[in-house]
Amino acid sequence: MEFPLSEKPTDLGVIPDPIVPVSVRTCLGYKEHLFLLDTGADFTMLPASFAELLGLNLSKLPKTRSFGIEGEGITVFIAKILLKLGKIPFEATAFLSTNESTPLILGRQGLFDRFNVLFDNRKKIIRISPL
Repeated sequence: MEFPLSEKPTDLGVIPDPIVPVSVRTCLGYKEHLFLLDTGADFTMLPASFAELLGLNLSKLPKTRSFGIEGEGITVFIAKILLKLGKIPFEATAFLSTNESTPLILGRQGLFDRFNVLFDNRKKIIRISPL
């Protein structure tokens, strides 16, 4: 599978913006969403408001804190979710963040177990292939 490697302007110049379409299994079937492919993220992350769409009850999920660039960390709920890249399904551990402004992030766990990921900056593409 190949996806365009887009770019975005920042105050410090233009940087790559690896956004990929990922289908998420919901109560209504698979629904496609755009995720930031973040090879520095351990886990996939979504806002906690996705829980209802995923058929999850937050009060029954384990809770922890996730730490990253946000400093003191944020409270997250941990769930296994089903995703698809193209037509290939895979399971990932997802953090459902209490910070509703959290972007959709596709992390390494689950992804790197099933796929090779290549960033071809010259051709400006992301190539994802099954192992």
